[in-house]
Amino acid sequence: MLTPKIRRILQIGGGITANIFQAITCLAAESIESGIEHITDEAVESWRPPVSAETAFA
Repeated sequence: MLTPKIRRILQIGGGITANIFQAITCLAAESIESGIEHITDEAVESWRPPVSAETAFA
């Protein structure tokens, strides 16, 4: 059974492995920088992927 946190990460990634890894990497870096040192449910819910130039002009 998937936790809500994992389910949300999969939703954010849209089933694309590279997007899922990007989300996890960004969330992990943010958690370390904040001093929390673990990915919280709140961080996953509020995280938004950065907009790339390719997406912006699509």
